[in-house]
Amino acid sequence: EPLYKELDSVIKAGDDESYERGLKIANEILASAPDDDLVQKCRLSFLIQLGRFDEALATTPFPADSVFERAYCHYRSGNMSAALSTLQGEREPRSPRILRLLGQVHYRLEDYHSAIKVFEALLQDTQIPDRAELVTNLTAAYAAAGTGRDRVKQLAPSDSTYEQLYNQACMAIAVEDYASAENLLVQGRTVCRVQFADEGRGVVQAEMLIVSAQLAYVRQ
Repeated sequence: EPLYKELDSVIKAGDDESYERGLKIANEILASAPDDDLVQKCRLSFLIQLGRFDEALATTPFPADSVFERAYCHYRSGNMSAALSTLQGEREPRSPRILRLLGQVHYRLEDYHSAIKVFEALLQDTQIPDRAELVTNLTAAYAAAGTGRDRVKQLAPSDSTYEQLYNQACMAIAVEDYASAENLLVQGRTVCRVQFADEGRGVVQAEMLIVSAQLAYVRQ
């Protein structure tokens, strides 16, 4: 099928021009095969990439298993209540991307304690991608809830890896708790030497430079 092959090449290209072309191809396919769920999902993805969220939400029928996409469109359109309702309807266990968006929706609705709960749960996974962004989100929720200093102190004792200690130090800095930040960075520096010992001197030095820069900041 020529159109399907062209659609596949468009997906691999991944730029605004190809998204426009992909949308046109998807519409052509759906004109003769309206029940093709995979193509519907492709069309939905193109609309989201192009920022056409209202048009994406008007998709009928909405592709199955596209809870995140529906909620994201509501979120980007500013309809937080609809986004929350959509996300809460998703069965457990919820995927990390569903939970990330849920945390952001809670934050936008000024339900900071619920946002904190979601972000803290996600950060329990030390391998989760984009930890720095999650730490930033959690820190903002702490600050908005007025519980930053207390929460940093509560979390610090259970964190033992270098990454966890460093992230906690960044949270402490964000809420201007420089004493806690210094303590966490000193611990992190010690753990760093041990944790990265097998990865070579260059790796250890690179990480230590980051910690040293933060220590210089909190000690100034």
